[in-house]
Formats: sequence, C-alpha cells, structure tokens
Amino acid sequence: MRERVGEDLLTTLLDSLEELVKNVSRINRWLLYAIYLLLLWIFVSLLLWSFSILHFNVEDIILYAFLISIALLILFALVDIRENLAMVIGRYSAYKYMEKMSLQIPQGEDPVDRLIKHFNISLNFEKELRKRKGKIIRGSIDCGEKLYFDYYAEIRKRPLDSLRGRKSYSLFIIKMDELSVAKLEELAQKIKRCSQHRNVEISRVIVITTKELSDEVYDYLVAQKAGIPLQVAIEMEDGTYDFIPFIAPRHDMLP
Repeated sequence: MRERVGEDLLTTLLDSLEELVKNVSRINRWLLYAIYLLLLWIFVSLLLWSFSILHFNVEDIILYAFLISIALLILFALVDIRENLAMVIGRYSAYKYMEKMSLQIPQGEDPVDRLIKHFNISLNFEKELRKRKGKIIRGSIDCGEKLYFDYYAEIRKRPLDSLRGRKSYSLFIIKMDELSVAKLEELAQKIKRCSQHRNVEISRVIVITTKELSDEVYDYLVAQKAGIPLQVAIEMEDGTYDFIPFIAPRHDMLP
C-alpha cells in the first residue's frame, strides 16, 4: 500500500491537540473567573465614578473613566479568547465524536423520527435541549409568515451565555423526496427569513431524504454555496446514514 503523505504528521497533530484541549479546559475556567472579577471591578469603578461626578472631582472622574475603559477592553478581549477556545474544543469534540460515532439508522415511524432518535442515542439531544430550556416545534412555525418544518428546535441565548461561549441555537429539519439546487436555494432563503424574524442563529439545517444525490446537488452542498450550515442526511440501503457535508456537533453537545 502506498504511504499516505502527511499521515504521521496528522497523527502527531491530533495527539498534540488532545494535550492542548486538556489545558484549554483549565485555562477556560480561569478565564471565566477573570471575567467575573473584571465585571465586579467595573461595577465598583462605576460606583466610585458616580460619586466622583456627584462631588465634581475632575481628576477622579478622568481616572475612573480611564480605568473603566481599560477594563472593558480587557473584558471584550477575554470574551473573544473564550469564544476562540470554545471553537478549539468544539473541533476537537467533533473529531472525537467522528471517531466513535455510529451511523446506524434506528427504528422509527418515519425518516425525521429516526433521525431525532439517532441524535438522542448519540448525543442525548432532546435531554440536553430540555436541560437548557429549549423548545421543539413540529409543523408550522411563526417566521413572520407561517412556514412548515418537520422538526424545529430552538434555544435562545441568555445574558450570561456569551461569557460561557454559548450562542443561540436553532435546528431545522425538513424531509424532501426530490432534491435540486433550486429547491435547496429556495429553502436557504426561507430559513434565513425565519431566523431573522425569530432572532436566532442558524445552527444547523438538515434535509433528510432517502434518495441519492445528483452530482450537481453534491457539489453545491460540499462547496457550501447556500450560505447557511446546510446538510443532507441520506438514509442508505445498508441501514446507515450518509451526511453530506459532515457538520460537527457543537461543543455544547447539540447536533
């Protein structure tokens, strides 16, 4: 067998990434403590700044305004670092997930029901959704207009979620028998309108089908021309799923 170029390098990089993620988890925790301390410092500084304004102490007004500005800049930088670290953890989690994931199609009433059961088995999807006070809607949902989806899950971001590296979450699932680039583009526009109206991120859009994809549709999906995280899940005749393209589960364990 011909040796694959870069195979040893890839193995080394993945081993290094595992060590990095272990350290990132610890660093991430300390960053969170630092953010809380900064928030406390900003709150106290704002109180002192208010007293300075009341007593018209110009030097203190300028000093505290400067300190608050610096603290805010550091706060924004720490939040940005946490988000980037969350991305690192997310990509590593995706790799580990791919390493152990099962693509077996479970028993179920229809393709959508089977796909949700697959996520429940592999990711405890609906359990995690309920834990984060998410909602599930089947059928028509209010998007400024009534739009139909076979399955819709939503978690709205709470005030502290940004500090935890979490964002709002939405999962759209729709069953289609026949796929074409035109139909996928129409669906993408519908999803964009819906997410804007509901003020949530488009975390994942899954089209479930039992049909093979044309080369045109396959190229469209792989090139990610839809402008949204669009994925087709195909129920294969051998009883397994084929996800095109593969989109990694988020670091907070929702698909």
